[in-house]
Amino acid sequence: MKFKPHPYQKEAIKMLLKESSSGLFLDPGEGKTSCVLAALDILKQKGMFKRALVFATLNIIQLETWQDEIRKWGFSKEFDFSVLHGKGRDLKNISEITLINYEGLGWLYENKRVLKNKFDVLVLDESDQVKSFSAQRFKMFKKIIHLFERRYILTGTPAPKNLMDLFSQMYLLDEGERLGRYITHYRNEYFNPCGFKGYQYDLQEGADDKIHKKIKDIIYRPSKDYLKIPKEKYNEIIIKLPKKVMKQYKELEDDYILEVEAGTITAANAGVMSQKLRQVSNGCVYGEGKKPVRIHDYKLEACKSIVSELQGNPVLIGYEFRHELDALLKIFPGAPFIGTTLSNKKPTAKQKNKIKDDWNKGDVPILLGQISSIARGLNIQESGHTIILYGHTHHLGDLIQFIRRLRRQGQKKRVVVHRLICKGTVDEDIILSQNAKKKTQDNLLDAMRKRRLK
Repeated sequence: MKFKPHPYQKEAIKMLLKESSSGLFLDPGEGKTSCVLAALDILKQKGMFKRALVFATLNIIQLETWQDEIRKWGFSKEFDFSVLHGKGRDLKNISEITLINYEGLGWLYENKRVLKNKFDVLVLDESDQVKSFSAQRFKMFKKIIHLFERRYILTGTPAPKNLMDLFSQMYLLDEGERLGRYITHYRNEYFNPCGFKGYQYDLQEGADDKIHKKIKDIIYRPSKDYLKIPKEKYNEIIIKLPKKVMKQYKELEDDYILEVEAGTITAANAGVMSQKLRQVSNGCVYGEGKKPVRIHDYKLEACKSIVSELQGNPVLIGYEFRHELDALLKIFPGAPFIGTTLSNKKPTAKQKNKIKDDWNKGDVPILLGQISSIARGLNIQESGHTIILYGHTHHLGDLIQFIRRLRRQGQKKRVVVHRLICKGTVDEDIILSQNAKKKTQDNLLDAMRKRRLK
């Protein structure tokens, strides 16, 4: 099939050709990969392209997302491609498009001397994977980006926490030209210290607009929603836990300790306590030796009720912790899953691809997916439009990407997301936090879109 870009994709390709360092802030499913491939094809025809090194998440590599796009749109006639992954990886075995997962950066960095002159284009797919300015990943990238004549970042979730997430991603494009060379300068210019000992930061008044203006010339966001994919509909299912369970919840919340028949559950600090509270809300908590202790089955019963009402129509169930997967497999035996059980059982890359294909054929009525594991690379919009969020993640980027596995180009129906929320628990706090983070990111993406109109 020959690639025929949508109008907004034509504009995105123009941006990639015009700006040697630029980014596409396109929503998941809007075709970031195909835009890059089309731009590289044009550069190749003009003799301006040698090889591209593409960083992607392990899930994207294993699910062969880039390879599928190359084949689907006929780019396999233009490019050869290879993957640097596993023990046998070797920089001698590279192609015009070479894929590597972010976890392979350390190995690549150790071989940076032989990296010189091998690639002229660097692509960071899901560039929010490099959002942490203090992480080794960002520090290693800083030392090799000069080896690439062109650098592209691709993401639909550029600021999943706040606008601090933009600094490292933009630095890898312009080496500090727009937002500053140092994180301290960026913080001092646009943020005010707050929180415990000033270790947290709030945006200064009007700073968000200043940041948007700084980056608008090298970031592309469509001027409107060309695809008109219906927004997801949320259905909040409020679960009122019985007094006994809420008493246990409050005991853990207040005292950092909970006595149950199976033993004593303790939380060493506030961070651990927050995680334990999420587990209690979801019905099971890790005790001594990581042994799961069952507290209640109310979310499991809610899941069973929704699935029963669907009468065999496909549903994607998102969970967080391993013990949740084990519990869900007990009530939905035989359901395929993407994640890891308590016994360390998990699907291979080949099995993941079969699950994807079977789902898209309509042969999978229930798919269980760990939110972080399934969030990127799995395109399953061709069958099913119902999601159940059994657990809730603090990571907005993972949540948005998880929902976008179904709500993307090719989806024919409005996606319905059933949120299971235990009243008076951390579930409510997480959703409030998600909404606040989403507002910040939406403002950024809307600003990029509006500036495209000017």
